[in-house]
Amino acid sequence: MNPILWTKKADPAFLRLDLEPKAEKKIEELFDKAAEDFMEEVKQLIPFDAGYTVKEGECFEIDDFKIEEDLLAACDQPLTTQRVQASEVGSLELKAVVGYKQDGKSQTLLLQNFDGRRVLVPGRRFALTAMADTSTFQTLQRPVFVLDSKVSAIWMDGKLLFKSFHLAKQMVDLTKYFQAASDKQLESFAKHKLIECSDIEKFVDSNNFWTRKKVAMILASGYLDAVPPKELKGIAKNVEYDLVMNKGKVVMPEDPKEMQELLHFLDEELYVGYFSKKKFLTNSKRVR
Repeated sequence: MNPILWTKKADPAFLRLDLEPKAEKKIEELFDKAAEDFMEEVKQLIPFDAGYTVKEGECFEIDDFKIEEDLLAACDQPLTTQRVQASEVGSLELKAVVGYKQDGKSQTLLLQNFDGRRVLVPGRRFALTAMADTSTFQTLQRPVFVLDSKVSAIWMDGKLLFKSFHLAKQMVDLTKYFQAASDKQLESFAKHKLIECSDIEKFVDSNNFWTRKKVAMILASGYLDAVPPKELKGIAKNVEYDLVMNKGKVVMPEDPKEMQELLHFLDEELYVGYFSKKKFLTNSKRVR
């Protein structure tokens, strides 16, 4: 198996990671074992509900989940997919590594979350490798991919299975499976300990359907409860977003466009292009 790299960009959205024969066999074994472990732990399937947190032995399922046709095609005919070059590794913006299995007309995709911390690039991070004598180490000479031994989601002939909403939403679009946030949820968001809202009533009354869906996703993700204010400021700096904070709280802007930008940030949809240094929205090439 030569895994498919799922990028955050529209072109190319998918790349083939070519492996030498021994590595190809190992990676197939890794994905097979990861899928087996994933399913072994599942005792009950729960129809996806963004407001519910799965317990041990439970797993979310979404029937008739439309995965991207180009991804299905890349996994069905990997040799027709563009190869990734070693020189490109340092600039890749990946959201997932995809393993796949074919059994007649049945198709299974094994999705593993991926982020930049799992690519070791010479000069960017200080990494050491053993030399031939095994007792002396040298600095890394070539890029290194580090894959996990687990999968975050499994797609089987239209059914999507996942245990962590947080991880799944980084790979696939779950927006359509969300109900818009109610007035009570909007009020809860505006009153959160990490949020400073000058006029809660106005905020609740003025929000459209898009904003309500975004708020529902942010609340369901649990980011606001998990990330300390200082860390949030650092994350904003990394994606070059001008986050306004006051005494450890995120100040909600009154301007609708600025509010939209804040919600994109809180929903982890902003990133900076490696070469261009331009700021983009995930799953698009639209410059902010």
